[in-house]
Amino acid sequence: MRECAKAGLVRGENIVMDSTHIKANADNRNQEWAEVIKTPKAFWDDLGVAELPAESSVKSKNPCDPDAGYMSRNGKPKGFHYLDHQCSDADTGLILDVFVTGGDAQDHECCVERLTYLKDGMGLPVKAAGLDSGYDTIGVHFGLTRIGVTAYIAPAKRGIRTEGERLGIEAFSWHPEEDCYVCPNHKKLTYRATWICAGIPTRNYGASMEDCKACPYREKCFTEKTKSKRIVRKPCQEFREEGWERTGTGTYKRMLRRRSVVCEGNFGLQKRCHNLRFTRKRGMENVSEQCLLSATALNLKRLVKGLRLLDAPGEMRVTSASHPGFLTLFRRKSRSVRFLRSAAA
Repeated sequence: MRECAKAGLVRGENIVMDSTHIKANADNRNQEWAEVIKTPKAFWDDLGVAELPAESSVKSKNPCDPDAGYMSRNGKPKGFHYLDHQCSDADTGLILDVFVTGGDAQDHECCVERLTYLKDGMGLPVKAAGLDSGYDTIGVHFGLTRIGVTAYIAPAKRGIRTEGERLGIEAFSWHPEEDCYVCPNHKKLTYRATWICAGIPTRNYGASMEDCKACPYREKCFTEKTKSKRIVRKPCQEFREEGWERTGTGTYKRMLRRRSVVCEGNFGLQKRCHNLRFTRKRGMENVSEQCLLSATALNLKRLVKGLRLLDAPGEMRVTSASHPGFLTLFRRKSRSVRFLRSAAA
């Protein structure tokens, strides 16, 4: 990556991040249940709004490779896997950071940490980040805002109802100056009480039973067992709502389009050509080494392509990586460089 930076191929302003699963060298039938201590989320401690004790949970482990995690996600293969989290340059597609976790980890858990490393540890001028809906959490929105990075995150589908079913929270507007929600029938949901849920203080808002009794949206708003609508609001929810306001903007669409092209394209190339589909190694350190070598091979290809563009003959030559037409030529397939050389000859 340093050689790519010397050649001027690393912009570092727009970052896209995603993860892919790697099949571990472990038998799915050989499982043992182990107690794991789960530490509280760091951003709650930074806010000082909650004191979260460490919690213990039981997870499935493989005795041959204890670092591998049992992955069970919708649309993904079940079994022991590793997750390869990669941060890439949205402009050039170069892989800037590789971080490996067990397959049972969530994508958003290491997001803020890795982007902070890119900005502070590597000195990159990170300004914006494009992420998919798996990163749409309060912790990611708050953490990226704190380090000065604008997050463009696809809204998560969790809790969003389809048309014809009950209304989701997206149908209710938040009014911070009045400390209340307003429903589609223009009725207020006022503050009721503060509940401690898993150590986190949550504010609860509710509508009056008189308003809900005569509301035309009653059947779509809540179930028959409930007499009025209730909404739970967590601390720092405003950071997530601020991120939702960017949905649909031109920059939002460009960032998510580049995320899809860069991240999915890099993972596809690495799985097909650079030994990232599965691993024969065991242990977090050994699997991290394999992922780093795979990313290095792909970056070397991009480096050679960039240097060939800078060394193209005649009028086809791009003077520097900051040239306006460099990214257009760099994002094309490799045969475009050979075509430029043959045309100039």
